[in-house]
Amino acid sequence: MSATTISIEAFRNLYAGKDEFAVIDPREELFFARGHLFGATNMPLSRMELVFAAGVPNKSTLVVLCDDGEGHAEQASERLTEMGYDSVSIVDGGLPAWALTGGAVFSGVNVPSKAFGEVVERDLKTPTLSAPDLKEKLDRNEEILLLDARPLEEHEQYCIPGSVSCPSAEMILRAAELQEYRNKSIVVHCAGRTRSIIGAQTLIDSGLFKSVRSLCNGTPGWEFEGMTTEKGNLREAARPELASDMAVLAAEAIRAKWEIPVLDAQALAIWRAKGDTRYLFDIRDAAEFAAGHVKGARHIAGGQLLQTTDRYVVVQNANIVLIDDDGVRATTTAMWLRRMGWHKVSTYQMLPDTDLLETGVPKTAHLSSAEHVSVGGTYLALQSAKAYICDIRRSYEYRRGHIPQSAYLTRAELENDLIKLREQRPLILVSDDDAYAALMLNDLISLGRSAKVLQGGITAWRAAGHPIETGNGWLLSRPIDTYFESDHYDDFQVHLREHHAYLNWEIALIDHIVGDPAVRYEIR
Repeated sequence: MSATTISIEAFRNLYAGKDEFAVIDPREELFFARGHLFGATNMPLSRMELVFAAGVPNKSTLVVLCDDGEGHAEQASERLTEMGYDSVSIVDGGLPAWALTGGAVFSGVNVPSKAFGEVVERDLKTPTLSAPDLKEKLDRNEEILLLDARPLEEHEQYCIPGSVSCPSAEMILRAAELQEYRNKSIVVHCAGRTRSIIGAQTLIDSGLFKSVRSLCNGTPGWEFEGMTTEKGNLREAARPELASDMAVLAAEAIRAKWEIPVLDAQALAIWRAKGDTRYLFDIRDAAEFAAGHVKGARHIAGGQLLQTTDRYVVVQNANIVLIDDDGVRATTTAMWLRRMGWHKVSTYQMLPDTDLLETGVPKTAHLSSAEHVSVGGTYLALQSAKAYICDIRRSYEYRRGHIPQSAYLTRAELENDLIKLREQRPLILVSDDDAYAALMLNDLISLGRSAKVLQGGITAWRAAGHPIETGNGWLLSRPIDTYFESDHYDDFQVHLREHHAYLNWEIALIDHIVGDPAVRYEIR
């Protein structure tokens, strides 16, 4: 059955209405990053079954597919129909037709969030400080509070020397505890521009401090000047057990300005019972989520939600509820989502005695013992050449460390790639995702290949003391699964070069988005 198409004009008009729809690009991430629609979410065919239901939970939602005309949209349409989605259309002519009618095509990933940061800085005139000026002030021993707007795990990798981790969506909650800096200088940085800008502007909007600036170009700007970053820094601004009065008052002022509804348990139950798309996000950190959360909530820390909104809020005009347990973090995140153009945003403050709580994290696919092979068995198979070892993790993870003689393999072009394995040996898969491994096992069985999964993955192999190789190794599949970012490069000079290119791309977005119907920012 041929797929239904939607004209370019009709597609443009969707953004002017209030109906729900999702724009999906089903190509692998590398091809998506080379050129896509502004409002599209990348859901590659190789992982579509794993991510689609969370992104588009209502199977009656209009799903609009767009690719480069190479047939991926047609394949995705067939798969979605099999999955029960009953309203699927393909943009007539795809990206080429869009471009020919004057539509902009965007490279990179997380474009809506990155472009948003640039618009915020321009329209709100967020003050900045250059890396040389910061260095000069520090050399003069000026008292400056350096805040890294990234979570601690990113902060630990590298940061401006002496800085403190304070995730952007938690700026008000945590920084309110640092009132000794009220009349002193605060400089916010990240690994680029967006979270620096959003973090600094959050503190400015809170009114808690007199002098707040973002570090121009973040850690790359610092490195471009020949200055080194600090690695292994575990300092973080403490998160209080209870939000301070100052933080609560700042959040209340933001909530009033943006008219952000606050739901109680009864209102949340009514909200959840409605039939349209409902996103329920717990925006606290992973440990808090695991300790207890509202049933059915999906975890994504607030700062990461703002950084990757297109990956999580897939359906346009959808309803969103943000959950925390302090009333400050959810309000902060809601303010920024409103500014991004998501108008149906509410918050819910989780109470310890509510009967809606569950613990742990949602379980993914579980592989049986029969589908696993031990590290010892894998080592013997490798030594005797009785099996092919195939690493199915992300390509950059494979490059950073893999089992010697193992091949990099993806699901994207599996049938063609398997032809390269001329001998009918069984396969042993190295994976860090059981759900993806289960899909691979099913595909391999359907193609007549015997396969199992290494128990414990590469971590267990390392722990057993077996050797690891780095580099490109044996690329059985094309590494098209991942868009390489500057932090994926181990060579420092390449890292700097790619950061230059990245920042130039990000800054240019502000001009590139003009006139795009998917851009619905509301900056005020």
